[in-house]
Amino acid sequence: MKKYAKWVPGKRGFDIAVDSVRQSSLAHFQSGLESGWGVEELAAMTLDELPESSVARVLAVRHGMGHHNDLGGALSLFYRDSSLNCIGQEEAASAGDEMERVGIRKILDLIVVSPFTRTLETAAGLLGSYARVIPTII
Repeated sequence: MKKYAKWVPGKRGFDIAVDSVRQSSLAHFQSGLESGWGVEELAAMTLDELPESSVARVLAVRHGMGHHNDLGGALSLFYRDSSLNCIGQEEAASAGDEMERVGIRKILDLIVVSPFTRTLETAAGLLGSYARVIPTII
């Protein structure tokens, strides 16, 4: 059964379409984080047995959904340094909660993040209060 966006009085069709795409994206992200790619990726970061003591663990995270991603990226021309939209903020917070749950935040030695607003906001959401104590390179 196909789900259609709900009409809300006073809300324009454009806003309804954007909200629908955002919610679909968030549902897909949450599913992957909780039962797909996220399970293996986060578990790999917490393995106690590494092949050699000189091995570095690297966790690469792409920024959360920004305003430039709305409408399948059609708005990217207008948002060069976009901030996160409400879905991107929720994605960063959810991923940060999972990182905390499995103990990844405590074992991070260094954060490297690009200077774009959306990446800085994502890093802040992922790290929570740990953002102030982990050395960071921007």
